[in-house]
Amino acid sequence: MAAKHILAAGALSMIASLTQAFTLDKQWREHLNESGMILASRPFTGHGQPEFFATLPLEGPPHAMLSLLLDINRVSEWAYHADGSTVITHPTPDAWRVHSRFSPPWPIRDRDVFSHSVHWQNVQGIWLEIKSIPDEFPPQPGYVRIRDMQNCWHARANIDGTATLYHLGHVRDPGLLPNFVINPAQASALKTTLKNMAKVLPSYRQKVTEIGLSQPPHNWHYCQRLARILDLNEHTKRDQPE
Repeated sequence: MAAKHILAAGALSMIASLTQAFTLDKQWREHLNESGMILASRPFTGHGQPEFFATLPLEGPPHAMLSLLLDINRVSEWAYHADGSTVITHPTPDAWRVHSRFSPPWPIRDRDVFSHSVHWQNVQGIWLEIKSIPDEFPPQPGYVRIRDMQNCWHARANIDGTATLYHLGHVRDPGLLPNFVINPAQASALKTTLKNMAKVLPSYRQKVTEIGLSQPPHNWHYCQRLARILDLNEHTKRDQPE
């Protein structure tokens, strides 16, 4: 098993390239662009709350991202407004069901979300997809349940021994506050979360998480949206004159 992961890591290094500036098309609104960190949003559906895209340089291998995301005990150290997370079930080595709780500042009420995640590794890198499962668990007193959440996290190696983290996510807020309150609050929370992750990730450089899957289950599709964004960026860079 260890040999398989060593070979996979070698393949990733061979196909990876040095991190270059990421180019987003005009549909994206930029919220942050500093030190290789990017946060941007674009319209997602008819309810007016956006989809967010982010990049973050990693001073370590792609496994650092996965090890951080699966370390439930430290979620509150990097996820802004997070009160904590609890593993509900761990049905397979590559799948988790988790209850997460958040306490954003007034006027937004406390939220919670039950989620199901799956992670896998292919020649592009490591992927983790998360989706909400709101109806599988009863309401929790004092919390407004997030019913519509999708996230994809992806890390790929660079030939200099570092990696780049990519994120795509959407949360439809369950409250009654208008979008001109919710949307800036989501952007601000993600901006702080990215900066917190940059501080915590170096402690995961030596940690390796077992990965058994080489592709997602058939009904997991959100990471395809992120893959299309990354593919489009690669095509754009190739088409630019040197």
